[in-house]
Amino acid sequence: MDRRNALEFADYTFDHHFKQPIPSFPPREVLYDYITGRAKDAGVRPWIQFNTAVRHVTYDKNSGKFSLTFERLTDRTLHTGHVRLGGRGDRPFLVPNVPHFPASSRSPAASCTATTSAAPTNSSGKDVLIVGASYSAEDIGLQCHKYGAKSVTMCWRTQAMGFHWPETMDERPLLTKIEGRKVFFKDGSSKDFDAIILCTGYQHHFPFLADELKLAHA
Repeated sequence: MDRRNALEFADYTFDHHFKQPIPSFPPREVLYDYITGRAKDAGVRPWIQFNTAVRHVTYDKNSGKFSLTFERLTDRTLHTGHVRLGGRGDRPFLVPNVPHFPASSRSPAASCTATTSAAPTNSSGKDVLIVGASYSAEDIGLQCHKYGAKSVTMCWRTQAMGFHWPETMDERPLLTKIEGRKVFFKDGSSKDFDAIILCTGYQHHFPFLADELKLAHA
């Protein structure tokens, strides 16, 4: 799978920015250069305010404007302004979606989410379980393999990725329970793991929005 397809801006291509081909799995430094180049090309830098946290947003139907309360983190002061178009203002995919699985009191030696994961560089000689079957699971699984993991198992909820993995990597249906280091899967199999990494997505998280502006969940 070519990760570039999920990272490229439709109106600002990698070829346009770099003037040459880039790897299918571009590292962070390459993506940073690309994203900052996109901002410079679009002339949006003057409209970006750093070290600022949005604290509350309301909307006035009569004026058609949003009232925005924000905090300057440099001096911890609050300010309020009015805008016609609401900006993103926060990272909506900062709060991970953490599924619950029955577990005993003893848990694997390490368990984390893709957001905070440093597991690839610490996976040498370990049996690693990755919960998920999308881009993050693919990326982190291959990175764990690259850094010398003893084995990498990825479990899926709806459909396996189905790639031709290296011999130390495999896929299994979703796990059902955890007992100490042993993890049980829906197909009746089980295996011991040293670490579990959750690549299970994120929640839409806009705590600063007024209730009437939030999406209603069924």
